[in-house]
Amino acid sequence: ILLQLYNLPPEVRTHIGRLMCVGVIPGPRAPKDLASFLLPLDDECAKLAHGVSTYDCSEDCLFDLHAYNLYPLGDIIAIEKFLNTKGHNSFHPCRSCKIRAVNDPNGKKTYYVPLTRQGETLIPSEILL
Repeated sequence: ILLQLYNLPPEVRTHIGRLMCVGVIPGPRAPKDLASFLLPLDDECAKLAHGVSTYDCSEDCLFDLHAYNLYPLGDIIAIEKFLNTKGHNSFHPCRSCKIRAVNDPNGKKTYYVPLTRQGETLIPSEILL
């Protein structure tokens, strides 16, 4: 789990020395409950959102530091686990829309999103590219 500081310039915020590693989730057999790994980080983020008294050495004074989790980034599998969704091989594979998948016609436990639904005709000129 890496934290990125967005108040740094874009050209340096992704450098390895500027990222903060706050945890490692074991794999390939990842835990069933990712929230148990994220709970300590979530608690710290909640404290930072309310403000934490911090010393500013350049001004020689204390100030309230606030930090917020803007949005999570990751590959498909990581985001599925973070959002606690079923994933890309489920009946509703998209986390942003309500598209529905169908069963694999070969009887496997696999879902896929077809280009057309049963009874529909695909008209190439109407496809948005």
